[in-house]
Amino acid sequence: MVDLVRRAFSAGLMALALAGCAAKAPVGVNGEPMQRLAVVTASGEHAFWVEIADDEPERQRGLMFRPPLADDQGMLFQWPGEPPREQSFWMRNTPSSLDILYIDPKGRIVSIASHATPFSETPIPSNGAANGVLELRAAEQTFEFVDVPARPVPSVLRGFSAPVKLTADLTDADLTFLAANDSDPFNRWEAGQVLGVRILLGLVADIQADRPLALPDGFVGAMAAVLGDAGRDPAFAAQALVLPGESYLGTQMAVIDPIAIHEAREFARRTLAERLRDRWLATHRKR
Repeated sequence: MVDLVRRAFSAGLMALALAGCAAKAPVGVNGEPMQRLAVVTASGEHAFWVEIADDEPERQRGLMFRPPLADDQGMLFQWPGEPPREQSFWMRNTPSSLDILYIDPKGRIVSIASHATPFSETPIPSNGAANGVLELRAAEQTFEFVDVPARPVPSVLRGFSAPVKLTADLTDADLTFLAANDSDPFNRWEAGQVLGVRILLGLVADIQADRPLALPDGFVGAMAAVLGDAGRDPAFAAQALVLPGESYLGTQMAVIDPIAIHEAREFARRTLAERLRDRWLATHRKR
């Protein structure tokens, strides 16, 4: 919501108005009901719940030491009875990135500081007279991790249910790691399927070129890890251990070779059965 406001409209086209609302107001950290605030633009009205900071202790405290705001919440700083002046805010002790909107006496936006850096003590000027400041959660945030012992492997769209097509430059090693370790069930299954397609198509190419066949140790290890977790979620393991189907593999080829596809998949199934024999039997006996 914030991103729509910021991207599509300049400060001169925006206005702010406290608005009444029949919905029950959430309560701020001070125990007082939050106020409904509308950002009115040429595209319509964008509503937020805001805490009001209109005395010096509240303005000094602001959003310091607070967890990230909800997307539809913020804090409005006001100076009742005082004339507008150049304002300057900073991000001391503020752990999440904010968008800071400076507001003039008529409710128009003077300037917007997007993605203010958490914990920064660099002053952020209003660049114009203002007697109101609105802080909202930044639409996009950047996090920096230091002293990470190994290159991280991203597990994206966790818990995301809408159908999307995602292009990612994950290596076979990345997919192997996710297939063996990801705590998000769908992402773990997806990593195994993407890796399985790559491996099986590679086996198809080997069959067509009359090269010797081999199943990568990493893929076997990932399947072994899934088997090892079968006791916690047997239904997931049953799905994750199924290799990509022959029909789907055919859709990934410019020229379909059904015989080579079948041979490649049977080779992979047989190799997994042989190399993980003891694990398969142990899992079966536990059932």
